Amino acid sequence: MDINEIRQFLVKANRSGYGNAQIKDSIGADGSHTITFDDGNWKFHDNYFGGEPFGGREVISYNQKTVWMMVYYGFVEDITLQGQIYTFLKESLLSFDDDLPYRGPSRHENGDWLYINKVDGNFDNFYGEEIISYKSQEVYRTRYQGGVVDQ
Repeated sequence: MDINEIRQFLVKANRSGYGNAQIKDSIGADGSHTITFDDGNWKFHDNYFGGEPFGGREVISYNQKTVWMMVYYGFVEDITLQGQIYTFLKESLLSFDDDLPYRGPSRHENGDWLYINKVDGNFDNFYGEEIISYKSQEVYRTRYQGGVVDQ
């Protein structure tokens, strides 16, 4: 499997996923939320639990074989800003770099809001952390890791 093909599909899926205001997620019997995106033989599946805190996983499969995944866990520190935090998070997630299409860009600002994403590794084996600050005060944090699987 060509790692660049997986990356290109993730770019498409992320532009159509959580950050996209037109996407609706489904709620399962277990209370989890699921977002899916299909393109030919490719499938993206984002399944997450909770509100605060939350955790989930993203999986990419090709011809019904899982080829890449990422897990994440995070929380909001100031629940009174929850709606604004998630609005800014979605904006940040849609501003990602196509070379690093997991989570958002290394830095994104809008007024008093600041998103920072620190990632180590490369597309096939990585881990990272994203932080949102409002007026220089940290209000959100998520850790994630992932890469290729079953190669």
